[in-house]
Amino acid sequence: SQPHDILHAMLELYRFDTVYIADLDAIMGQAPQASLIAQLHQQFPQLRWMVDAGFRQAQAILNYPCPIQAVIGSESIQQIAQWQALQQALADDLVLSLDYRAGQFLGCAALWQQDELWPSTLIAMSLSHVGSGAGPDWQWLEQGMQKKPSAKWIAAGGIRNQQDWHKLKSMGVHAGLMASALHQIDCQITKDG
Repeated sequence: SQPHDILHAMLELYRFDTVYIADLDAIMGQAPQASLIAQLHQQFPQLRWMVDAGFRQAQAILNYPCPIQAVIGSESIQQIAQWQALQQALADDLVLSLDYRAGQFLGCAALWQQDELWPSTLIAMSLSHVGSGAGPDWQWLEQGMQKKPSAKWIAAGGIRNQQDWHKLKSMGVHAGLMASALHQIDCQITKDG
């Protein structure tokens, strides 16, 4: 619940250069945490910030109080025209998170079908695997990568350990989002002194 402390602890584990934040309040239609993220940006200016805040309009991204790379979750896109308007306004600066839960693509079905509209950076987000310790959703990741092999793919949900990282790398995955495994490492370090 203390993002500054969490970031500080994570940076003691490894010199990460990018932080991904899912602003769950904003995604759920509540007050966004943009001012908190801007404070974190000031405290950690060396980091690149990828933010999913349920963005549906370009103006919300353009008016964000600090520099970010906007992540658009497919679950936030209800019509293909929304995605096209975002792309037109922001070009290829966007990252598209292809959100998936329990066998279902979340968001506008046309967005999944029209992979020619996808940007060059994509997240394969398996929400049912987030925090599960079950490992990545290999099938979901492979489905996406087959549709657009030229993209920079980011795996999200369930990454547990180095074995998962090695397999992801061997598949050609560009990066991965992980939190639970890092929290467990940090807790173990704190517990063991």
